[in-house]
Amino acid sequence: MPKLTIGMAVFDDFANVWSTLTALRVYHAEVLDELELVVVDNSPDSPEGKAVKNLVEQWVSQTPRLAGARYEPFTETLGTAAPRNRIFEIATGDAVLCMDSHVMLEPESLRRLIEWYDANPTTLDLYSGPLVYDDLKSVSTHFENVWRDEMWGTWGTDDQY
Repeated sequence: MPKLTIGMAVFDDFANVWSTLTALRVYHAEVLDELELVVVDNSPDSPEGKAVKNLVEQWVSQTPRLAGARYEPFTETLGTAAPRNRIFEIATGDAVLCMDSHVMLEPESLRRLIEWYDANPTTLDLYSGPLVYDDLKSVSTHFENVWRDEMWGTWGTDDQY
């Protein structure tokens, strides 16, 4: 059984899925045998959905040492919450990392996360990491409790970071 399932809920997003799955396989090779990669596709019948299915089933699943890779079509509900929930329902890893398909994770971050879970196996907490922007300098650590731009919450940076 894998230690960590990494799941992405997607909708017509082949380019980002390809980039993120490729980055996970290239930059986190030291933990591939502990990873399950899952893509839950909310648009499986589209050309992008078919390309994502092919990517996961014909390429990613063949990655040497990778604990597993799965493509899951999901058409029951259109939106973001239900497909993400499906990731948690089908994950076989001891822990689950749910992320957007355009996210890149720093080298060694998955190894450190797995080590942390190994040292804290009974944790029931929810964790998130900082958001590092494209300039690789600017960082956001949390949402501020304010209303702006038609939504509750704006990105903020903790002074301790």
